[in-house]
Amino acid sequence: LMNIVHRFAQLDSVKLHSFTSSTVKGLSAARTVTFSVASNNHITKFHLENMLDVDQVHFLLQLCPRLRYLRIGCIGTVDVECVVQGVLNKLAAGGNERLSFVSLGAPAVDDATMEDLRTLLTVNGRSRRWTIQQRSKEICLCRKE
Repeated sequence: LMNIVHRFAQLDSVKLHSFTSSTVKGLSAARTVTFSVASNNHITKFHLENMLDVDQVHFLLQLCPRLRYLRIGCIGTVDVECVVQGVLNKLAAGGNERLSFVSLGAPAVDDATMEDLRTLLTVNGRSRRWTIQQRSKEICLCRKE
């Protein structure tokens, strides 16, 4: 993935079916290369069709610092609350100030889970900057302007 992003640095959007977690696990060993690739790419939109691990979101936020729009088509067996918490934690730690929209494919989210997600935003003081809503078969996090 880093080779593709490096080779096509002028791309502004990427759609990828999936990538292995081994890509993410090797991140710390290649931190200098990742920083070089990240500082030179222009990706503002990323669509990952299948997420295997919440660490993949952290990797994408680090790899694409200009990212404004992140769509994950299917979060698979990963807990939706874990994904939302992971994204918010990464953003709070300075992960990406430009990101304004995150869409997570989560067809089986019930009202109680949505209420838990809203509470998560409120308790952590993030409801001032973000809203969360359910649309059809996805959950959307939108940055308030």
